[in-house]
Amino acid sequence: MADSFTTHSIREVFTAPFKTREGSSRFVIGVLLNLGSCIIPIVPCILINGYLAETMRQAIRGEAVSMPEWKNWDRLFIDGLKISIGEFLFLFPGIFILIFGYIIYFISVVFLSQNQPAASNYQSNMSANHLVSSVHQSLISMPSQTPPESSLFFLIGLLVFIVCLVAGIFLFLAGAIPFPAALAHMIANDRFSALFQCNRWTRIIKSDFTGYFIAWTIMVGLYSIITFFFFIFYHTIICCAVGFLIMFIATFYMAFVVSVLFGQSYREGLARLDRQ
Repeated sequence: MADSFTTHSIREVFTAPFKTREGSSRFVIGVLLNLGSCIIPIVPCILINGYLAETMRQAIRGEAVSMPEWKNWDRLFIDGLKISIGEFLFLFPGIFILIFGYIIYFISVVFLSQNQPAASNYQSNMSANHLVSSVHQSLISMPSQTPPESSLFFLIGLLVFIVCLVAGIFLFLAGAIPFPAALAHMIANDRFSALFQCNRWTRIIKSDFTGYFIAWTIMVGLYSIITFFFFIFYHTIICCAVGFLIMFIATFYMAFVVSVLFGQSYREGLARLDRQ
């Protein structure tokens, strides 16, 4: 990855939004759209996805790292819609299984607490704390005080939750890890069907696995930093609102950086594959 990810090239990506006045202005527009998603759902996110597609397209073409101009809004919307649909198809199976497991577990917990004698004093006011307390008492007293059918239902729900947790995380990672490469392949070929040419973009990942790993590492690192500082501000009464503002700024910045990095990784991987 000497051609793509050097210390200098990574620094160029990180500083690109602030190099020029035009770049800073375009960055502010992206942040405002990100904030606008709190008022008008979905549409601003689709436009931001379309803008990130243009950013990745520039990187794939080998152009200088810069904030693209906000123009051709119809194309931004179409590209963003394709990305949003792709994200849904790649990530939804894992998310659905996780949600399903939590729902089944919650139903089993409620059923257990409703049929546990020790929890009868809490049924009139089933708050979250009361529910946890009653379930804790239920677990301690099983099977001496709990009806057998309630214990069995709870244990089945717990087993389903564990299975769904493992399967959901696996499916989520199986969709999330290759998605940037699939997305870059779709953008490079300007066809939505290219998103599912698994054999092709898998070979591109393998041809430059180190670069792809570096891009993923940077993304995880940025996400961890953003999350860390957000929770610091979130648990401070005075700075709570500031935390949300920082989150919207930082997430758009992170999205720009990783879109460039994955675009560069795809370009280098494709070039290496063509040389083989």
